[in-house]
Amino acid sequence: METAYVEHKIPGRVRVRIPSKRGDHQFLQTVHKGLSGHPDVEELRTNPLTGGLVIHHTGEAEDILELARSLGFFEIGVRSEKTPNLSPKERVAVEAELPEPRVLDTAIAGLAGLGLFQVARGEILGSATENFWNAYSAHRFLGNYGLAAAFIAFGLYQILRGNWFGSAASLLFYSLLTSHLAKLESELAETGVADETPPERDEAAPADGGR
Repeated sequence: METAYVEHKIPGRVRVRIPSKRGDHQFLQTVHKGLSGHPDVEELRTNPLTGGLVIHHTGEAEDILELARSLGFFEIGVRSEKTPNLSPKERVAVEAELPEPRVLDTAIAGLAGLGLFQVARGEILGSATENFWNAYSAHRFLGNYGLAAAFIAFGLYQILRGNWFGSAASLLFYSLLTSHLAKLESELAETGVADETPPERDEAAPADGGR
């Protein structure tokens, strides 16, 4: 049985890597089909270049990983050495999956505090562009379609109020970040290793077919 490693884990999301299966498209598609049937799996993406799985789920990740073991796909091991050096193409794919550095934890707490401060001041909604950007981020990075829909509604509401645009600094930053994301997606596409799902199901669809 293959040995896999949990690279990153937060509530509702776990990223697993199977080093021995890097480049094995068929194996990862088999794993995808086998694990997608678990009732707690909401979305599952694979990355053949790195041998990686990203699983969005409800319940406990351990239940899904136990299913993988029982089906003979892989078992979770304890890493005893550092991740081996990666080629430039592999590094591009890995960087697309990396969790936020711990140094950002303080910034996250600070921004949350500032958000509560603005709520207390009655400054709750940003401009239409800010809300539409937040909707994109909620969909693309969090996989939270309900939150994305809420931000779209806020954006439309702000359009009706005539509050279309944010500050120049915000708009320029959105442009810069969008350009970076487009470049990253292009690099992944050129390597042919963008996160994949089996061709019979669209990547954005829930793993259970729209539960």
